[in-house]
Amino acid sequence: MDTKKLMIAAAALLLAAGQLLAQNKKEHVVVLENEKYGYDEATASSINPVASAHTMPVVADLTVSSTRITHKETFGNALTAKDLLDPDHSAEIRYLKSYTLTRAVKLNNADLLLVPVYEIRTSADMNTITVEVTGYPATYTNFRKASANDLQLIKQSFDASASTPNPTKKQTTIINPVEQ
Repeated sequence: MDTKKLMIAAAALLLAAGQLLAQNKKEHVVVLENEKYGYDEATASSINPVASAHTMPVVADLTVSSTRITHKETFGNALTAKDLLDPDHSAEIRYLKSYTLTRAVKLNNADLLLVPVYEIRTSADMNTITVEVTGYPATYTNFRKASANDLQLIKQSFDASASTPNPTKKQTTIINPVEQ
């Protein structure tokens, strides 16, 4: 098989993989044109606190701005086919989002951005990618040792997140979808 036919076959395979990806991942779009790849996404995520050491708990108040902010960054398009085949685990896409979030937090004198929502768009010429993050800037204030009340509140929130429904009464439901 000559090189031109091989390249056409490879391009068709990548296009088919991109179409399959677009069907499986609602917000992800794959565009193949002159070996440049495009990626568009809109994402919202939440903060999941994780304890990383056993220490005496320190608590702080979180002051959240009532004004939502938006910040955009534009990057040269360095996406590869590998990034598009698994965008949720792409180091490049993770970097674009992380950098944009970091700049938004820094420029707004915040410690974190609550409820960040990302929108990623590839330019029509496929040369640049713009990442936009929107959320509520927040800062930590009033750091202090956890009181007994704070510890009880922390325990309740961990218990609530770890609990599963435990029905006290067994119930059986029989469904007959077709009556004849």
